[in-house]
Amino acid sequence: MFSFDNHEVIRLDMEPGESMDNHTNDWRVIIYVLQGEGIINVEGTEHPLLSHQAIAVAPDVQRFLRNIGDITLKLLVNKTREVV
Repeated sequence: MFSFDNHEVIRLDMEPGESMDNHTNDWRVIIYVLQGEGIINVEGTEHPLLSHQAIAVAPDVQRFLRNIGDITLKLLVNKTREVV
């Protein structure tokens, strides 16, 4: 969707029941829920993802996402890397 130097913005769509593997990366991430509902697990703790809600995740933190709703979970993901 958008990528420039240390900044990236993507739209992520997840179908009902779909999940993303547990992972880490070196991005600071802000996830904004455009539609639907899901769960984000951050280092073993689950947090709800509800429509029009945002959550921030620090770099190098274990996380995964899962759509727990009946409709497509649509997310706007804003990622930045620290300049070294």
